[in-house]
This record gives sequence, C-alpha cells and structure tokens, in this order.
Amino acid sequence: MRGVLRGRWTRRGERAQDDPELRRTGRLLTLEASLATPLRVVTLGAATAGLALALGATPLQISLLTALPQFAALMQLGAGSLGGRFGSRKRGGIALLTLGRAVALLMVPLPLLAYLFPGSRDALVWGVILGLTLTVGGTALGTVLWLGWVTDLVPPTRRGGFFAQRSLVAGVLAMALGPAIGLWLDADRAAPGAPPDLWRFAALFAVVTLVAMTASGVLARVPEAQSPPMQGRNLRAAVRATWENPPMRTLLIHKIAFGFAIGFGAPFFQVYLIRDLALPYTLIYLTGTLNALVALVSYRVWGRVLDRRGARPVLAIAVASKGLMSLAYVLLTPATVWPFLIIINLFGYADAGLELGTTNLLMKLAPRERNTEQFAVVLAFAGAATALSPLLAAPLVIWLADTDLALGGLHIGALQMMFLLSGVLRIASLAFMRGLREPDAAPAARPALSQG
Repeated sequence: MRGVLRGRWTRRGERAQDDPELRRTGRLLTLEASLATPLRVVTLGAATAGLALALGATPLQISLLTALPQFAALMQLGAGSLGGRFGSRKRGGIALLTLGRAVALLMVPLPLLAYLFPGSRDALVWGVILGLTLTVGGTALGTVLWLGWVTDLVPPTRRGGFFAQRSLVAGVLAMALGPAIGLWLDADRAAPGAPPDLWRFAALFAVVTLVAMTASGVLARVPEAQSPPMQGRNLRAAVRATWENPPMRTLLIHKIAFGFAIGFGAPFFQVYLIRDLALPYTLIYLTGTLNALVALVSYRVWGRVLDRRGARPVLAIAVASKGLMSLAYVLLTPATVWPFLIIINLFGYADAGLELGTTNLLMKLAPRERNTEQFAVVLAFAGAATALSPLLAAPLVIWLADTDLALGGLHIGALQMMFLLSGVLRIASLAFMRGLREPDAAPAARPALSQG
C-alpha cells in the first residue's frame, strides 16, 4: 500500500515512476480525487434519491432526477470550443469542475426550506433536480477537458500504475464514507422506513460540497504537458469527424444503445430499496461498500485481460454483467433481500470493467489532436440516450402502477418490469459492438474515478 501511495505501483508491480515530477503529479491527482469523492458518493448515491423521496417526489420527478442531469451532459459537446477559449485544457477543466461542484451548494438550503414552507415541497423537489442537473452538467464538461489534459500529461506506458494509484485510494475512501453517510442519515429516524430528518441532508450536502471545492486548489498545482493547441470547431464538424472515424462511430452507436438501456432501470434502483423495501440507509451504503470492494479487487484481473485481449472484451463482459445485475433486481423481494442484495453488489466488477474498457477505447480510438472533441461527442450522446429512456419509463411506471403479475412465488410489479426491460436491452446493446476494431491489444490506461 505504501508503494501505491507513493505513486510507484504500475501495471505489473514495477517501480517505474522514477520521474520525481510524475510522482508528484500522481500524488496531487490522488489527493484531488480523494477530496472530490465525498461529493460524488452523495450526489450519485442513495442520499440524493432519499432527499427527493423525503420531499415527496413523484415517479415522474424521480425519472427526471436521472434524466435531466444526463441531458445536461450534452454540454460536453462544447468542450472543444470552450477549451480553446480558456486557452488550455487545464484552465478550462479546473474552472468548469469548480463551477460544477460549487453549484451543489444550491441543494443545501432546500431541505431547510421545507421546515419553513411545508406546502412548497413539490417545488423543492424541482430545486433538487435543478441542482443535481447543473452539478452533473458542469462537472461532466470539466471532466472531458480534464481527460484530454491528463491523457497528454501521462506517458502511455505509465498510465496503468498512475491511474491505479488514484483509483485505489479514492475507492477505499468511498468505501469508508458510504457506511458513515448511512449512519448519519439513519440516526434518530422515527421508525423503520421513515425518512431522515431533513436538516441532516442539508448538513451532508454542505460538508461534501465545501470539501470538493478545495480540490481545485490541488489541481492548480498539477503541471500541463505540451500538447497540440485546442482548435475549437463547431458542433456539426465535431460530430462529423467522430462519425467518419469508423471505430469511434461503432463505439458511439454502442454507447447510445447501452445508455438508452441503462435509463429504464437506473432511476428506480435506489427508489425500490428505500421506498418499497424500506431498507435503512446504513444497509444500502454497507452493501454499496461491498460493490466498491469488488470493483477495486477486480482492477488487477481486468488489467491482465487488457494485457492479453485488449479493451473490447473487457467492455463486452462488463456490459453483459450489467444486464444480469438489472435482471437480479427482479428477484429482489422482501423475502430474498439478503442473498440477492449481496449478489447484486458482487457485480461491482462490472462497474470497474465498464469504466476501464470505455476509458481505454476512447484513448485509443480518438486522434490525439482531436481527442477532447471526440471524447465529448461519445460521452454527450451516450448521456442524452440515458436521459431519454427515463422520460419514457416514467409514464410506463405510472400506467403499470397496479400491475401485479404472479410468476410462481414471484410478484412482478411496475418497477420489476422496468428492471427486466433494462436488463434485456443492456445485453442486446452488445450487438452494436460487432465490427469494433481495436488498434492494438495493449491497455491505454486504467480509469480515473468519475469527477464531481
């Protein structure tokens, strides 16, 4: 572990990062990821869905809580031109990441206003949706510039160990934070299944947002390598260039199909656990810790697969596994909570493979001089597809609200039908990966954990 923290662990355990400047950069990026992790855990976890439910969110609002932030990711299409205006990927990435994280402060007063204006809870739910949308959009835009900046900064032969260090430390921190957040939200609950005190959400968002904002000062100390000047192009030209790159076109189509499939199930997973199964936040976050632990352990296994087979099979296995995970939710009932909640979180290896496979393919397939804009096109259109399906799922859930299909001893309601549909579509998206050609079998990088 000490070797990892010192930035000396590489893909095969080699002590290869002998460059003092590169070691310093690794330490700074690891510290930055650690400071940003608490906000990511809160905004993308059960806490945000729990806040919306505590304020009385409807199925439509829960769907929009997932959909609108994904639509905001379309702002990534402007990454190339914005980077050119800032003059560098570094300056643009830091500015946009800081702005995106700061916007999360908008969610701090919302739970407190529910005490002063009890009749305004519906409006406050819309405030939560808006705050999350702006936070995700801003950090997504900044992350595209960050990815282009770091791609140029770290030599290809060093990326494995370099990002393994960052992912490991941030992942361990996320595992430790999850149960602590759960205990904080569960404290003093009136009864099992009752919502937490709203002021606890306000305090939680305030602390993690302020901590995340300090990460920008750390990023400012990271150097910027010589890279091709950013030449902003209009949206049509960026999309055309990506489409005319055959491997990127295939990856783009697959990511759109997979994103569309994700949106039918993802908005309702946390809702099902919190509202329908009435699970305590502590248990939800504890099992999420198992998910994160499995993901961390699987990085080394995925690394060996990348060494021998390339990123494409890693991505394919991860996509199929994410489909099976969604199908497992159909079998998760009050009577089967323990075995299936554990089984579902054992699919954490798929999260690691999905990030690792996608990141490697993006870095390999995009031309260096245009990597930022092509990263942006793929991620933005995939995000838009993920945003579209929840808008279709919400009326389906409302329409199927009274559905109760008996299948043996299993009762399938509206949410279970969404989980089933999502799982089938995820697996079906593999068909769009046919014909994807990888330039070589060597891995480009391990993934950096999501910003924000």
